[in-house]
Amino acid sequence: MPALFFPNLNALRIALASGLVPLEISQSPADAGFDRHGRLWLQTAESLPRDSLAALARVGVQALGDAGVPTSPVSCWAELLPLLHEEAERGPTLFLVPEKQLARFLAKLRRSPRAGVGLTLPDLDETGAAWVTAAQPPEELLVEAAEPACPFEAFTEQAPGVWVRHGRRHPVPEFLAVPDGCVLLVRPPRAVTPVAWTVPRPASDEFPLAAVAARCPGRAAALPEVAVKLTLAPRATAEREALWVLDAARVADFWSFCVSADASLTARLEAAFVGSGGATRLAVRVQGKRSPVPVHLPVAGYYQEPSVPGLFVPTDRVVRPALRVRELTRILGTRPGWLVWLEANPDGSVTPQTVADAAFRPVHDLIEYQAPVVKRLATVPRTDPFALGRFVVASDVLPLPEAQPTALPVDDPLAPVVPPEETSWLRRSLDKLFAKVRQPRAAPDDTPAPVPEEIPEPPTPARERVVRKLASPDALLHGHDWTARRQNLEAGLFTHLPGLGPAGRAERWSELGGVYAATGNATDAAVCWMNAVWEVAAPPEHWLEQWLLAECRAAKLTDTVGGLERWLSEPGRAGVGRVVAAYTAAVGLSPSPPPEFVATLPRLLAFLDLHFDDVPVRAAWLARYAAARVCDGDALGLARWRDRVLARLAERGPGLDLDEPSFLRFHGTASAERFQAAREWVEGVRGPAIGWIGKMAARSPAAKLQWSGIDAETDCTAAYAQFMLAWGLACLGERTKAKNWAARARKVVSRITGPGVEAAAHAVLGDLFLLRVRDAQEGRSAKPALPPELQSRLDALPELARFAVDRLREHSRILEPVDRVRAFRGLDLKAFWGADELAERLFVLTNRQDRDQLADEANELLQLCTDNPTTATVPRVVFTLLDVAPWLDRAALPRVLELLPAATDWCEAWLASGRWGEAERPGRLVRYQTRLLNAGFSAAALLEPGASGLVTDLVRRLVAGGDRVRGPLLATCGHAFRVLRQRGLGGAAETLVRFLDPGQSGVRRDPARVGLAGGWYTAGHEDAGNRILDEARERLFLGSAADASIRTPLAVAYAEALGFAPARIAHGRLEEIFQRLGPVEVMGSTNSYFTLRPLQLIDAVVRSVVTDEFALGPSVRGWLDDDEFLIRGRIHRDLAAVLREQDIR
Repeated sequence: MPALFFPNLNALRIALASGLVPLEISQSPADAGFDRHGRLWLQTAESLPRDSLAALARVGVQALGDAGVPTSPVSCWAELLPLLHEEAERGPTLFLVPEKQLARFLAKLRRSPRAGVGLTLPDLDETGAAWVTAAQPPEELLVEAAEPACPFEAFTEQAPGVWVRHGRRHPVPEFLAVPDGCVLLVRPPRAVTPVAWTVPRPASDEFPLAAVAARCPGRAAALPEVAVKLTLAPRATAEREALWVLDAARVADFWSFCVSADASLTARLEAAFVGSGGATRLAVRVQGKRSPVPVHLPVAGYYQEPSVPGLFVPTDRVVRPALRVRELTRILGTRPGWLVWLEANPDGSVTPQTVADAAFRPVHDLIEYQAPVVKRLATVPRTDPFALGRFVVASDVLPLPEAQPTALPVDDPLAPVVPPEETSWLRRSLDKLFAKVRQPRAAPDDTPAPVPEEIPEPPTPARERVVRKLASPDALLHGHDWTARRQNLEAGLFTHLPGLGPAGRAERWSELGGVYAATGNATDAAVCWMNAVWEVAAPPEHWLEQWLLAECRAAKLTDTVGGLERWLSEPGRAGVGRVVAAYTAAVGLSPSPPPEFVATLPRLLAFLDLHFDDVPVRAAWLARYAAARVCDGDALGLARWRDRVLARLAERGPGLDLDEPSFLRFHGTASAERFQAAREWVEGVRGPAIGWIGKMAARSPAAKLQWSGIDAETDCTAAYAQFMLAWGLACLGERTKAKNWAARARKVVSRITGPGVEAAAHAVLGDLFLLRVRDAQEGRSAKPALPPELQSRLDALPELARFAVDRLREHSRILEPVDRVRAFRGLDLKAFWGADELAERLFVLTNRQDRDQLADEANELLQLCTDNPTTATVPRVVFTLLDVAPWLDRAALPRVLELLPAATDWCEAWLASGRWGEAERPGRLVRYQTRLLNAGFSAAALLEPGASGLVTDLVRRLVAGGDRVRGPLLATCGHAFRVLRQRGLGGAAETLVRFLDPGQSGVRRDPARVGLAGGWYTAGHEDAGNRILDEARERLFLGSAADASIRTPLAVAYAEALGFAPARIAHGRLEEIFQRLGPVEVMGSTNSYFTLRPLQLIDAVVRSVVTDEFALGPSVRGWLDDDEFLIRGRIHRDLAAVLREQDIR
C-alpha cells in the first residue's frame, strides 16, 4: 500500500479532527515512522478512497511509495499525536499507587475534607499497582504526582475509557481506539497502554441517615414597607446642562438654533423624538464628556447624576431623600441602555421619563442642508442725469467705401465632419490603393462654362457695420470651437446611444470621427469610423477610407514603400494588426474588390488569426465577414470565427482599450486632464523608482546573504516595480507602453535562477501581474479568486516559494485588490481561534473556495452567534467571516457587520482566557482588533451602493466604544477613510476623524496617525490634512536618527495618505520620495525572490496616483453592456444572411 507523508503532526491532527479520513480507517492498525526531521510516514493496511486522498492533499499530505524510514505498528492513527501541556481542571482523578506506598497515600487522601474515594486492590490489577480514584483530590497530591521521582501517577479522564496523565491533554482523545472491556492509560510523549480493567467509582465513606420530617412553623409576618416619596429640592449651584427636553412648541426654536450654529457644535449633539401623553417631544443630549456645549435654549436643562448612570436631574435641583444607589435604581427603573430624566409634578412628586439610547441619532444626520433660493433681481432703468441732445463729432477723414463680404456657403448641420483634403504622400498612396475599387467617373466636360455677367453692386453707405455670415448653425452654437463640439458629441453618444437607431448611431459616430481626425486624435478617430461602418450594411466608400487612414496614422506607418507586403512582413509592430483588419474590411466591403486581393486572402486571414487579441471585436468581425463575402460565402469559416468572437465577448466583454473611444474611460469623477496628468507622472517616475531600488544594491554589493533575508534583492524587485507601473499605465489607457513594460519585466523574472530560488514562483508572479495588467486595460472588475490554472500552479510550488508568492499578494493591492491573502495559511491565527471544535471549523472554513459551502457554513455560524452570543463565539466567528468576506454572499455581509462592534469589544474577554501573559496580552489585543476592523471596512466596501446608511451606523457604533477601540481604529484609519471616500460618506469620515484626532495633534512618531490626513481630506478640511502631511514629510526627510526606526512604515503611510490629497499636491511629493528617501528596511524572509518593503512602498505610490476615482462607474458598465448587445446583434444578423444566401438552414 502507498505510504502517506505528513509534513508535520499538525496536518495529522487536522485530518483527524476535520473528518477527512473515515473513522474505520483511522482507528485501524497501521505502521508508522518518523524521519530525522520529525516528519511522519504512515502506511495503512487498506487503501484510502480517492476523495479522502484529495481532501488530505489540501492540508499538505502526499501519497507516495513505500515509507523511506523504519516503521513500527500502532493500533490507531491518534496514538501518533504527542500530548500537550495544559492546566487540567479539578475533578475525578485516577492514581496508580505502588503497594508499599498505598497506606501512606490513603492517609494523605483521608485528610482532605472532600469525600469520595474508590479503590482496587493490587492483586487484582495487571499493572502491579493499586488504582485509587478521588472525586476532589487535594492540591498537594496533584503537585507531588507531577514530580519526576514521584512513586505514584495521576490521570484524568478526557474521553470515555481514555485516561491521560494529569497536566497533559491529548489533541483528539475521541479518536483513540479503546478495546472492549479495557481502558487506555496515556503517558507522555505518546505512550498508550490498554489495560483490561475498569476504573473504580469514588464513593463516600459516610453512612446516609434517614430524613426526618420536621414541622415547619407558621410563616413569619412580612416586614413592613416604608413608602418613599421622591422630591426635587433646590440646590445651591446649578450643574452643567447635558440634556434638554423640548415640547412641540419649542422644537422649532431648536432647529433655528442649529441653522446658525457651527457644524462642530451640532456634531456633538444627539436627538431623539419621544412620545409622552399623546404629544411628541424632542430630547437633545451632549455626546461625550468633553468641554461643555454652549447651547442656549428657552427650556431648563438636565445634568447627569454622577452616582446613578443614565439618570438626569434638573440642573438647579437635587433628589431628596438621599437613598442608596441600589434603592434609587430600583425605584426609578434605571438600567443599561436607557436614559431616565425626572420631571417635577405640581404636588411636589417626580415623574421619571425614559427613552432608549438607541433612539438617539446625531443631529447632523437629521439636518438637511439646502441651497438658498435664487432671488432674481429686477433691472431698474437709470435716469439720465444730463438730459442733453445727442450729437456726433464730425470726422476729418474722407469716407471710403467698404468692401462687401462674399456670402459663404451654408453647411449642412447634420453632415459628418470630414478633415480637409490632404496632398501628402499618405493620401496619394491611399488614393492609389483605392483607385481600383472606386466606381469610374464620367470624363470631365472640356466645354468652358459661360462666364456670368457681372452685376454692379450698389454703393454701400460709409461707416455701416458689415456682419459676417456664419458658415453653419453649428458654428453659431460652438463658435468654431472643436473642443466644445467634441464634448457635446461625446455627451450625446454616452447618453443616447441605446435609443438611437442604426442610422442615428452611424451619423453620430462619423461626425465624432471627423472631429477626432481634425484635432489629431487618430486612435479615437479609427474607433469612431469603425463604429460608423459597423452600423450600416453598405457603408459609404469614404467612411472605409477614413477608417483605414486613421488606423495608419495611429500605427505611425509613415512609409508606404511596400504597402501591404510590408505590413504583413512586420507582425511584431504595434497596431499593424488593426491596419490589416481595416484594409481587409475596406477592400472586401467595396463593390468590386481587385483580383489580387482574393489572392492575398489566405495570408490576410492567417495574419488576423495571429493578431486576434490585439484587434477590436468589430474590426475582427468586419474583416472576416468581408473575406467571406469575397469568397462567395465561407459559411463554415465565418461560423468558426463567430464562435471565437463570442467566446471573447463572454470572457472579457468589449475592451476599453480596443473597442471603445477614450472618452468613455474619462466619463466619471476624474476628468480627462487628470488622466493625462496621471499618465505623464507614471511614465516619468519609472526612472527614479528603478534607480532608487538600484541604490539598495550599492549598499550591499556582495549580496551573499539574500537567502538569509539580510541583503536586498534588486533585479526582480525592480522588475516587479515595473509591473506595478505598467498596471498604472494600463488603468490610464496607455495600452502600448503598458504592454511593453510588462513584457520586459516578465522577461527579466523568467531569467532569474540560482540556489534556493524556484523559477516557477517567478513564473506564477509574472503571469499574475500580466493578468492584472490585462484586466486594467479592458476595464474588468476584480474578482477574489485566481484563475484555476494559476491556482493549481501556485498550490504545486514548494512551501517557501509558495510563501513568497502569497507574501507579495498579501501586501500588494495591485495583485489582490479584493481578496485577503493569508500567507501563513491560517497558522498564525491558531492561537486566537483556540483548540476546540469551533476553532477547527473556522480553520477549515478559511481554506475553502467553494462559494456554496462557504455560504452554508457562514449561515450556520451566524445562527450560532444569534443563539449563543458569548465572548467565546462572537469574536472568533466574526473575525473569520470578515476574513473571507469577498467569498461570501452579499446578503450575509450586513449580518456580519452588525456584530462587528460587539466582536471588537469582546475580544479582550476572549483573549483573557487564552495562554498569553499579562505583558503580552495588550499587544495581541490591539493586533487582533486592528485586523478585525480592517477586514470589517473591507467588507463594507463590498456592500451594495444603497447600503451607505449601514456603513454610517457602523462608524457611529464604533465611535461610541470610546477609548477601548481608539487604538485599533487609529491603526486602520487609512483603510477606513479610503472606504468612506469611495462610498461618498464625508459626514461619517468627519465623525471618525474628529473622534481619533480631537486636538489635531499631528503625527507624534506614530506612522498610523499619518492616515488621519486622509480623514481630514475626505471631510473637506484640506488645511488640517496638509498640516499632517507637512509634519510627516519633515520627519521622513529631515528627521533625526531616532526617526530612522519608523522610516519604512512612515513612508508607506505617507504615500497612502497622499492618495487623498489633490493631484497638485500629491504628484510632486510622491516623486520626491524616490529622490530624497533614505534607506528603508530590506530584511525579510522573501529576499531570495524579491525585497518586500520597497515593493510595498511602490505599490502604495502607484495606488495613490491611480486612485479609485479612475475606476469605471455603474453608468459606464451599463454602457458597455448595451454596446455588447449591439455587437452580438450585428454578428448574428450577418451570419444568418450568409446562411440564407447559401440556402443553409
